[in-house]
Amino acid sequence: MSHEIRTPLNAIYGFTELLNKTLLNENQKEMVNIIKTSVEILMGIINDILDISKIESGKIKIDNYPFNFEETIYGIRELFCKRALEKNLKLKFNLDKKLPKIIKGDKVRISQILINLIGNSIKFTEKGNIVVSLDFVSEDENKICIKFSVKDTGIGIENEKLETIFERFEQASRDTTRKYGGTGLGLSICKSLVELQGGKINVESTSGSVSSFYFTLFFDKLNENEIFKILEDEMKEKKNEKLSNLTEKENFNNNLKMITN
Repeated sequence: MSHEIRTPLNAIYGFTELLNKTLLNENQKEMVNIIKTSVEILMGIINDILDISKIESGKIKIDNYPFNFEETIYGIRELFCKRALEKNLKLKFNLDKKLPKIIKGDKVRISQILINLIGNSIKFTEKGNIVVSLDFVSEDENKICIKFSVKDTGIGIENEKLETIFERFEQASRDTTRKYGGTGLGLSICKSLVELQGGKINVESTSGSVSSFYFTLFFDKLNENEIFKILEDEMKEKKNEKLSNLTEKENFNNNLKMITN
């Protein structure tokens, strides 16, 4: 069912991208962007419903493998830079220098939680800034504890909603759904994903002011040999990718010469 819905939506989204690259007047651009935004909203709803379904049926498994933590965080930052800039918002990432470059955990689920929280902050913030902080909390021989927080100067959350904000279909205020849209499932998914990894998510907020979502997770530490091996493999992969790109460019230039000669 998911595949049947996503396939036509992906096609519509792809064609809106292509249309935006053609010569359009202002009215046509606006209409194409409305279609694109509508598709993004529908895709978000489908993804939320699928995630809730997987969580309910116990089909989401938490992986535990080494990954480049620093690179993952910077990748998430790049993902949101343009969106923040479009709204004239300052997006700042604070990465504690005590944190290791490589950790062992579920890269996909950590990224999903942060993407959801940062996406919400940008959506509900009209002016000001969003600050994403990753702080060292503690460590022992085998594990390290990291605190993640996303703070914004958005619409805030009504006092009576703070206790239920992580429940399904809940939103920050009565007008939120009407004005900003959304399913009210995102924070519930975040809560479930954090808890599946042994953590707990919290929120501090004032209506019409600052909101701060934060959670802590424990990760397995790697020894120096494991870290060196991962970084070495990454360097080789990047080198091969660069060589591949150079080869493709060379082939393109050769083909162009054959055509023009």
